[in-house]
Parts: sequence; C-alpha cells; structure tokens
Amino acid sequence: MIDLKTQFKNAIQDNRLGHALLFLGEDSQKKQKTALELAAGLFCEQKVAPFGCQECLSCKQVSEKRYPYLRFLEPETEEASEIKIGQIRDLKTTPGNPSWIIPHAELLNPQASNALLKTLEEPRGNQFFILIAPNTRSILATLVSRCQRIFFKGNPSIELPTPVEIPESHLERLSLIEKLVKSKTDIKTLLLGWHKDASWQFKEKLLQAEQDLKRHVNLQLILESLLLSK
Repeated sequence: MIDLKTQFKNAIQDNRLGHALLFLGEDSQKKQKTALELAAGLFCEQKVAPFGCQECLSCKQVSEKRYPYLRFLEPETEEASEIKIGQIRDLKTTPGNPSWIIPHAELLNPQASNALLKTLEEPRGNQFFILIAPNTRSILATLVSRCQRIFFKGNPSIELPTPVEIPESHLERLSLIEKLVKSKTDIKTLLLGWHKDASWQFKEKLLQAEQDLKRHVNLQLILESLLLSK
C-alpha cells in the first residue's frame, strides 16, 4: 500500500496534483501538519517534492505560517462558529493571488461555500487550495466535486490489520453483522482493516461509522448502515 508521501510525490512528478485538495478524516492535527508540509514542497526554492527541503527560506516561512503567498481562512474570531461570505470576497481580492489553507472547511456557511466554489473553478495564476474537513457530508457537495480528495487514516508506518472479508450476498452480510454484534470483536480495528484498498465511497461510509461509534450509536445500526448499503 503506497504511503501518503509517495502518493503526493508521484502526483507532483506526473503533474496530477489538483489545484484544489480536500483532506478528509478525523485526525485534524495530522491533516493540518500535512497541509503545511505539502505547501512547503509546492513553494520550495529547491523544488524538493513533495514536502520541501525544509532548509530554504520559503520552506521555513511556510512552516512558521508567515510565507507571504500562503494564507489561512478561519472564522474571524475564536467565538465565531462559521466562515462568512465576506471573508470569501476578501480572499478573492487579496493582492498577489496567494494560495489558501482552510483548516475547518466544515465551518463555511452556505453563502461562503457557494462563493468559494466559483473561486475554485477559476483559480488565479498558480493558486492552490487545501480544504480540511472531517468528511464529505460536512461541506457543500459541489465543493467536494471540485476537489481532489485525500483520505487520512491512522499512522502509515503501522501495518493495517487483515480485514474481515465482506460477503457478497445480503443474507451473508446480515449473518456477519449478527456475529460481530455478539462477539467481542474490536470494531475500531475492524473498520481500520476495511480502509485498506477501499473505494473512496466506502471510505466515506467507514469514516461516518467511526464517528457514530464515538457518539455511542447502536452497533447493529452502524453495521447495517455500513454493510447493507455497500
């Protein structure tokens, strides 16, 4: 399984890295750290892909969040619960065509989301955008469709467990659900195993299942929603 760093490096070398990226997953700290590392690589004076040389002035300024052509879009105050359309208008008129990282894209209100959509469709110069959100359900669907989605899950240096095979038939899946509910299976580990080689659609369902587990939703309902709709 190719790690995230290699995926980014290959995408940059093959000119396949989109100008609008959407980082998805629960580990907010890891996503924000990776966004900064990737930005450093894109601005690196030595052009070291994917995360930069970490020695040149541009790399250092990006890591310190003071690079002049990289900005961060967040709520206007700590008390504010959303990103508003006025902030998107300011983004669009900022001199120098800076690139943007949005650490909490789920806080974009509907008006701001629609305004950002137009910006993503018509980037200026070499602008790139990195949106960070817990899952695709937390942001506008049309925004999701304009972004290249990157899924974050766990530590890539840790070997993923061998996943339990998901049966093809509806009846067999019902039997598996019953077995899992009655057994002492570690559901978090089970979900982690299913992430391996999963389609992006199923990964979204896995992320939702993990969030439901944290909210103590009934386990059988979680598994039914996950497996019977696959």
